[in-house]
Amino acid sequence: MNKYNFICKGCNKKKSPTKPNKSGFCVKCFSIETQTGIKRPQFSRENSKRWKGGEYVSTDGYKMVKAEGETHPSGRQKYKKEHILIYEKFSGEELKTQAGNMGQQIHHIDGDKLNNNIENLVFCENTREHRNFHCQLEEIALQLVRENIIIFDKKDNKYKINESRIT
Repeated sequence: MNKYNFICKGCNKKKSPTKPNKSGFCVKCFSIETQTGIKRPQFSRENSKRWKGGEYVSTDGYKMVKAEGETHPSGRQKYKKEHILIYEKFSGEELKTQAGNMGQQIHHIDGDKLNNNIENLVFCENTREHRNFHCQLEEIALQLVRENIIIFDKKDNKYKINESRIT
């Protein structure tokens, strides 16, 4: 006879688990009776210490904001990149983006991913067009290195503006 026998508080059936059970519920009744996975409004959104107004900065440096009225299939709130939402509102139509950075994209003119002012955003029809903007910028930077306007400081291992060449 199993020494861990008990009667489940939820379904009132005799259970024989392989390990001792401290909760008094069987596996099926545990999540129902202990409300595991149920949202607790007293600890969510504004009531949470971690609440930041429905926005955060993603690991790739973009500001993410709550997309009102949009949810994942799992029911969780959907967040979108702020610059995409701003451009969609400006243009009046939704961008045709795809997973893996394919499809239509938005380019930040000054390279600052957090500067989402509409004057700093440029629409790109596809990844190739967006990459072309970055390649143009790199070509200009290399030209400035050749003209000694940008110099490489070997001591600091950094590129810097050559102050003596700026008029």
